[in-house]
Amino acid sequence: MDRRIAKSKRAIYGAFKTLLDSHPYPKITVEMVLGEAKVARSTFYAHFKNKDDVIFSLSDHIVSHVFDSKHTKEDSHDFSYYSYTYDPEVEITHLFYHFRDDKGLFVPIIRSQEARNILLPHLRERFAPFFDHLALTRNYRKEGVPSGITSCILLESFIGLLLHWLEKDCLASPEGIASYYCKSFRYKENYATRA
Repeated sequence: MDRRIAKSKRAIYGAFKTLLDSHPYPKITVEMVLGEAKVARSTFYAHFKNKDDVIFSLSDHIVSHVFDSKHTKEDSHDFSYYSYTYDPEVEITHLFYHFRDDKGLFVPIIRSQEARNILLPHLRERFAPFFDHLALTRNYRKEGVPSGITSCILLESFIGLLLHWLEKDCLASPEGIASYYCKSFRYKENYATRA
C-alpha cells in the first residue's frame, strides 16, 4: 500500500477511535472525522463510502491479510513460515494477534452498541467461509451434526470469545486464547477426554 494512503487511513482510523471514545456512534459524522483526522473530504471518500465503511475496512483488512496465502514477518508476530500450510489453530492465533494489535480501534467499537451492531454482521459474513471449511475438517467435524450447524457454533463461539477477550484487555496471549478455543472444539481431544 502506498505510504500516503496508509498515512491517511491511519489518521482516519485514529480520528474514529478518538470520536468513539467521546461520542455515541450515531452522533459521529463524516465531517467530525475529517476535522479530527485533518484530512480532506476527497481523501476520505477515496477510501470510504461512509462512516460505517470505516468499520468494515478495519475487519476486511484483518481478514484479507490473515487468510492470504503468503505472510511476512510483522512487528508483533511472524507467521511467514506458515504461508503454505493449513493449520486452523495458526490462522485463529493470527486473527487474535491482529485484533489485539488493533484493540485501540476495536474496543471503542464493541463498547458502542450501535457500532457493534454494524461490526458483528460484517465479521460473521467475512469469517463464515473459514468456519464453514473448518466444520468439514476431520478434527472439527461432528458425526451426526450437519456441517452448517457445526460451522454456526464454531463461528458464534469464536466471535463471543473474541469480544470477551477484547473487553478483558486481551489478558491471555493470542496463542493461549486460540489454544483454549481450539481445545474446546477439536474432536480428537474431546473424545480422548471422554474415554
